[in-house]
Parts: sequence; C-alpha cells; structure tokens
Amino acid sequence: MENYIEKKQLDEASKNEARKNEARKNEARKNEASKNEARKNKASKNDISSDTTQLISIDNPKSINNKNVDDEGKKIIKRERIDKNNKEDNNFIIDDLEKQTDKISMNILNILKASNIPNCDILKRTNNRFAKAFLYLTEGYKMSVKNVIKKSIYKRKYKNNTLIKIKDIHVYSLCKHHLLPFEGLCDIEYNPDKYIMGLSKFSRITDIYARRLQLQEDLTNDICNALKKYLKPLYIKVTIKAKHLCINMRGVKEHDAMTVTHASYVSKKNVSCFKENINLSKNEISKSDSHDQSLS
Repeated sequence: MENYIEKKQLDEASKNEARKNEARKNEARKNEASKNEARKNKASKNDISSDTTQLISIDNPKSINNKNVDDEGKKIIKRERIDKNNKEDNNFIIDDLEKQTDKISMNILNILKASNIPNCDILKRTNNRFAKAFLYLTEGYKMSVKNVIKKSIYKRKYKNNTLIKIKDIHVYSLCKHHLLPFEGLCDIEYNPDKYIMGLSKFSRITDIYARRLQLQEDLTNDICNALKKYLKPLYIKVTIKAKHLCINMRGVKEHDAMTVTHASYVSKKNVSCFKENINLSKNEISKSDSHDQSLS
C-alpha cells in the first residue's frame, strides 16, 4: 500500500513538472513573438521616417529638420497637393491618414457612449465609417485651387463680348454651424477678357471649396474671388441655390426652404458689359417664369 501511494505521488510530481516545463516553453514562445513584433514595428517606423525625409528633401533639401520630420514619421507631406507659389494653399503638413481616422473614430465612439445610444452589432464600426466619411468631405483643405486653374487657362482667340455660363453644378458641403449637410446647384457666368478656362475646372473649383466646412455665403464668394484672381475677367457672377438640413430637419423645420446667394465682380474697364449681362439675366429669368406659369 505504501509503495502504491509513493508511486502515485511520484507520478503526480512528474506530471506537475511536465506542466511547468510546457508553461515555460509557451512563455518563451510568447516573449520571442513579442520581440519579433517589436522589431518589425521599429523597422516599419524607420521606413516611414526615411520615406518622409526623402519626400521633403526632393522638394526642399533645406527643410529637413526636427520640426518637419520626427523619428516616428508621424507627419507626411502631400507633395502632389502643395503649390509652392500659392501662399493660401502652401505648406500643408497633415497627420498620417490612418492616425487621423483613429483619432476621429475614438472621439465619435465617446460621443455615442455619452449619448446613451443602445449598443448593437451595426454600430460596432460606425465611428470608423464616420471618420473616413468626414475626412473625405473635408478633403478640400488639402487641395490647391491654383494647381487646378493654372493648367487649364488659355488665351482667347476672339475678342468679342462673349458671355459664358456654366449651370447646375452640384454642390455638397457641410455647414460650419451644425456640421449638417447642405446641397444645391451653382451657376457661374463670366465675360472673359484675355483668358478662358477649361469648362470642367469650374466644377472642380466648386468641389474644392465645397469640401470644406462652409457657410453658403462664404462658399459663393470663395468661388467668385478665385475666378476673379486667376481669370481676371471683365465680369463674373456666381449664384448658389441650396437646401440646408440644419433648417429642414431641425430648429424651425422649414422643409421646403431654399437659400439663394450671389457674388459678382465687374471690371472698371467694362461697366457697359455688366449692364448688358444684367439685362440678359433678367430676360432669361422672365422667360423661365413664364415657362413655369404655362406648365402650371
């Protein structure tokens, strides 16, 4: 009986020792895997840092310093969207897109929690989806209007009094007040002097300014001022007619309310052109009104 008990104790001790050895091996494997992961992360960060340094050195070798590039490569210069000669759009240094998305996503998650909204499966990645959508809708801050315009300006062949109209450019933007969308149509008309511009670029310029946090009044003037600055026309007018969700779905809840804004410029050397274009616009409006009445 004593031999049996002694043998059983030895077996149990042997099993315990085996378990300890297995636990040590598992711990060693985990430590090794952790070290390998740390090495990979360090190598990846060094690669990002070197790539960023290379980007900056190509643009401006003197710009390499601790302010522009940190060891972890946290900041990347988007060269393709930087115009060195344009003070308004120059020197855009933005956080890595993934890091920006993570920051916004975490804060939106906190907002959802603070709002006591019941959790469910479909909300698991809502904060991340919102972050990506928001960065897309505000991407206009990283775009250069001058880069779009300067490649598409041409000298005029004819010197006659030509009125050019681009109508029904779709506008989608976020209101500065509530971060709610507003959408509408933009009409641009101008009388060129020496230069004209590719027609598609009017839509691109409108989109660049619309994909920023905006007031409709400011958006209208932003477009008008940019075209005035680079095209130097004899006359230009920008009109936006839009519906704001901050009015339609909250507050006063005016579901059919529309906001119309105008911005215009007339060159001093062509006031007569301005009067002529005003008359043309009035005639067009009256024709449109009479057409609407006939339809009704």
